[in-house]
Amino acid sequence: MKARAGIVVAVALAVVAITVWVHWPCSRNQFLDWDDDEYLGFVTQHPRLSLETVRWAFTTAVPFYYQPLTWLSHVADYQLYGLQPQGHHLTNLVLHGLNTALMFLFVWMLGESIPTWGRNERLATAAGVALVFGIHPLQVESVAWVAERKNVLCGFFFIASLCAYVRYTRQGQRGGWWWTSMGLGVAALLSKPMAMSLAAVMLALDFFPMRRQLVRGWGPLLREKALLIVACVVVAGITFFAQSKSDAVTSLKQLSVGERPLVAVRGMVFYLWKLIWPAWLSPYYPLGDASITQIEFWVPLAIFAAIVCVCIWQRRRAPALLAALIAFVALILPVSGLFQAGAQAVADRFMYLAMVPPLLLVAGACVWLWNRFGLLVRVALTLLLAGEISYFAVRAREQAPIWHDSEVFWTYVLAHFPESAIANLHYARVQVQKSRFDLAVPYALQATRTLPEDARGHSVLGLVYLKTHDFSNAVTELQVTIRLKPDLSGARYNLACAYCRLGRLEDAYETLRELLTVDPRFGQIAARDSELSGLRQSPEYGPKLRELIGPP
Repeated sequence: MKARAGIVVAVALAVVAITVWVHWPCSRNQFLDWDDDEYLGFVTQHPRLSLETVRWAFTTAVPFYYQPLTWLSHVADYQLYGLQPQGHHLTNLVLHGLNTALMFLFVWMLGESIPTWGRNERLATAAGVALVFGIHPLQVESVAWVAERKNVLCGFFFIASLCAYVRYTRQGQRGGWWWTSMGLGVAALLSKPMAMSLAAVMLALDFFPMRRQLVRGWGPLLREKALLIVACVVVAGITFFAQSKSDAVTSLKQLSVGERPLVAVRGMVFYLWKLIWPAWLSPYYPLGDASITQIEFWVPLAIFAAIVCVCIWQRRRAPALLAALIAFVALILPVSGLFQAGAQAVADRFMYLAMVPPLLLVAGACVWLWNRFGLLVRVALTLLLAGEISYFAVRAREQAPIWHDSEVFWTYVLAHFPESAIANLHYARVQVQKSRFDLAVPYALQATRTLPEDARGHSVLGLVYLKTHDFSNAVTELQVTIRLKPDLSGARYNLACAYCRLGRLEDAYETLRELLTVDPRFGQIAARDSELSGLRQSPEYGPKLRELIGPP
């Protein structure tokens, strides 16, 4: 018996080791200017784990999500590693390795609910699902991106909660395991609101393979999860409030009620296809327009409708189909586009947990084929699975370097979506940070042409014009920036610099005076900046500026 247990542990450790090896290049990546900088900006204001930091984490929801445990994990990393990116990336990698081990345990335990499966079927299924979960190219984004700590941390508590839930149902429904499952579920919610799908996933497991509704009925099963459902509703409300305050929620003007289901269904079919064949992946997929007349929307709609019909039609003969569909939709729905947040159409990270129901379904089908057919089919199935898994590992290793740094990242996105305003804007920012102002001009221009009402593009273009000595255009762009977003202090400061370089000293002084009234931090910068030397040397405005700035 101990020997058999040792084999199971050895297989699980091998799966985790392969997962860590596949994602190891992520540990050499840098921070990105794609949310990483904003997370670190908040964390550096709370650099130590303390009661005050805990209070801040549990009372902060803007500008991202309500994610106190994720904030605390970032603070812990900052306390250990400072601004060395390798430590932060290693934490993501360790969490993903732990999640792979938990996935193995979850599938192994779940296999007990299928009476036709023996020990070998359970072991093969647990190893196969955990391995694909660990090394699939769609997982690279969650591991390689420090800002997606929330995804791997939420995944840890989510899968652990499911393991405790399965144990609770196997052990005569004892209260200790129920409380453990609920507590871990709440921890998942406090890491990322996407865990609001947990109760629905549990109900799908109740339907199949555990078939608990046949014994207890749906009413008691729902009441059993009431605590988790209430927590999900509360966190969903906080999340919607936080996203609305940070302008992350896409308005109905940008994406209408009729367009949202089209985006959601296209995304679901996209994810299923990429799960099978991840040949073309991007770190960012622009949202774009949606219309039922476009082939990219009506074809996925027809495919998804067919899938739903088959699953309902076969719900008695093949209940696994409907259970997998319910769990998959529940996991994707919060990020599907029905409640659109952000400018992405789809994102690889959204499949982090959502890939598990289809994987379980495929694994069950493979076991059925293995047991039903002879040697020829078994050899063909083995070769097919070996080829697919090898392909996943190769593609994942290729994806990791894309996240190495901001310039590599946005260069790759632009190669796929050259018209993307977001990609052009961020690539222009990268060139500005490297003082390549001439190179930044066409990308900043493209960003403002594509999204003329986005203040960020005009702000970057205004700065680029300032640094390339095109002061008139700099003034024009920075004025537009302030009209669109008056609280952008950096744009207001750059406008004062552009006024000064044009010789419009009165405008430069008044702009600085207004800025320093609300943001005095720019005073010491203005005292040294060569762009404002004309204002400082002016007999009329020099003394006023020194009085405004105060003593050095």
